[in-house]
Amino acid sequence: MKIKIYLLAISGLFIVGLIIAELTFNEWPQNKLITPQNELITGYYDSVNDWFVFEWNNSDYGKLKTIYDPANKIRPIIKINVEFDKNKYEYTYIYEVTNQEGAVQPIYKIFIKHLTSIYDTKAPSPLEDWHMGEYRDKDTWYWAKTGGIINGIPSGQTVSGFSFKSKGIPTILNSVFTGYRRATFSGPGDSDTKEVNEAFDKVFNDLKEKYKEKFEGNVVKRTIGPTTPPVDFKPIEFINYIINLKHDAFSLSWITNEEVEQSFDAKLENAKLKITQKNINDAKNILTDLLNEVEAMGCKNYNNCPKDKYLTPEAYALLFYNVNYLIEQLK
Repeated sequence: MKIKIYLLAISGLFIVGLIIAELTFNEWPQNKLITPQNELITGYYDSVNDWFVFEWNNSDYGKLKTIYDPANKIRPIIKINVEFDKNKYEYTYIYEVTNQEGAVQPIYKIFIKHLTSIYDTKAPSPLEDWHMGEYRDKDTWYWAKTGGIINGIPSGQTVSGFSFKSKGIPTILNSVFTGYRRATFSGPGDSDTKEVNEAFDKVFNDLKEKYKEKFEGNVVKRTIGPTTPPVDFKPIEFINYIINLKHDAFSLSWITNEEVEQSFDAKLENAKLKITQKNINDAKNILTDLLNEVEAMGCKNYNNCPKDKYLTPEAYALLFYNVNYLIEQLK
């Protein structure tokens, strides 16, 4: 009888232990990640603040905490007007950037790709608030708002006055934006043990893998920038290039009417056929008609763009200036 009571008591303790363990587990945040190495590092996604928190014990300073706030909590829109000076044969690329309502971070840095040299670069006013330059010699120009009351473009605001000049003709390129982080990130360092640093790297990488989209450090948008005209000009290759630009412009909603896009497509294919047949004059006439249609259906700039137009200034720049260049090169 004593043995039976003893066994029942052990069973009861075991069940109580399971209940306590389950309650403890349920109270612990489900998104926390800890290392098996004596729980050296705790890391988790804080959904309230939309950032990542890391905690660990330091022998000199006690419990430490750092926050990783990815610079992607911005809502950028970029618009462009392209102006062409026939006398100097140069293009001016003029950008306007908006951080839409609802963005948590200000837009801190703006990067614009360029595939050929640029010059006469300008920043918005006041100039002392902006730092600009070539980014790591990677054919990318950047502006960073480092001065003023707020570091960056706040939610709901628009800033214009970003520009540069180039001999390069318009093409589709990337623009990249980063937000101003709300917290300074500083992980374990020299005052922490090798084990803590290794454990931190593991937890950080595990969270990065689990929350890939949230860990992205920037926002990418397509825009227009300069590229070098082909040195070895081949008309058929170049008109195929224009056709691809047109397709991309339509997919990016820079051409907003399918019938207009199909009309452009028909004219470009017809011009290509005439070039193949060595009928250059007819090809030029078709392409000139296309330029007239682009002017009639499109907006050259955002400052004067009626709602009944079907080409944004991005589509206008791509088609008008590239088709015009093709006409000039046809012999």
